[in-house]
Amino acid sequence: MNLRIGLAFAFGVLGCSTPCEQHCEAESSCPGAPQVDCGTECANSESLADAAGCREELDAATACEVDAPDACTSRETCEEAVAAYKACFDQACADNASLCGD
Repeated sequence: MNLRIGLAFAFGVLGCSTPCEQHCEAESSCPGAPQVDCGTECANSESLADAAGCREELDAATACEVDAPDACTSRETCEEAVAAYKACFDQACADNASLCGD
């Protein structure tokens, strides 16, 4: 799973968008960023986080990225929160490989 998409996967600027869709939309304007359907990517990320028991970690990483001053460097700004989510998800995959497609 691409963690960048998984987290951008966790933000839209107007309307009823989630924090994930907001960040995803902002991040999509960054050089080299993948162009994805933010609504779908965020829904998938949130479902995976829920299944893995890592929703709190995903929400913390997402909140950090939303609050970062630059969407293009938010991953670096939020390195600790992103690492905590990744560690949680990696442990969940180790405990139940079917969560991760194995």
